[in-house]
Amino acid sequence: MADDHSDVKHLKRCFQDMISITHQTIEQLRPKKSDSESDTLYANTVLNTGVFTFTLNKDDDEEMSLLRTNLESAINKHRPYLSKICQRYLLEFLCQYHYNDQGKKFTDSFTMESLYPFECAVEGALTSIDAFVAAWQGKLTPVKDFIKDYPTFKDKPGLHGTTLLYSAAKNNHLRIVKYLVENAQCSVNAQNLQDLAKALSGVTTAGAGGHYEVNP
Repeated sequence: MADDHSDVKHLKRCFQDMISITHQTIEQLRPKKSDSESDTLYANTVLNTGVFTFTLNKDDDEEMSLLRTNLESAINKHRPYLSKICQRYLLEFLCQYHYNDQGKKFTDSFTMESLYPFECAVEGALTSIDAFVAAWQGKLTPVKDFIKDYPTFKDKPGLHGTTLLYSAAKNNHLRIVKYLVENAQCSVNAQNLQDLAKALSGVTTAGAGGHYEVNP
């Protein structure tokens, strides 16, 4: 599983462009600190109330519309260079955000409350590409870093349709399997159970909870 092909590079660039476009919009619409407000007070206010809890004016509405158009342009720019696998991964990610494949457009507008979570999700999707390769190759540190930064991705399928646990088990990387199950508490679903039963020697399942005992 060496994801260094040109289509994967285009997928990464697509995600990178989406992150850049979204971040620029966030910075553009971020509440401005008043002259009388200290940096600490401003930072605490943003953290406590959320960056996006304010009313959009007409210019801001136009900025959100431009964001959607720019995201669609970035996606359309890279899609012709993507393999079926990469296109599937991209579209499965985008469908969570009401992206219509046939019309090649987002059918819902973004809101201020959704921008930062969307940016983080795109960053997670981008980072997952290399993290799943790391799990496949038996590199524990990148897997740990990925789950620490993007915990919601721990049970999601990656580019090749498999979970992190499946990817590690397939090549018998016991250290990573042990970490994913015992520390990250990854879910052991039917797909993983089937492969783990075949791939791992010295590993037994315990009960319906799907916990593993790894023999040294």
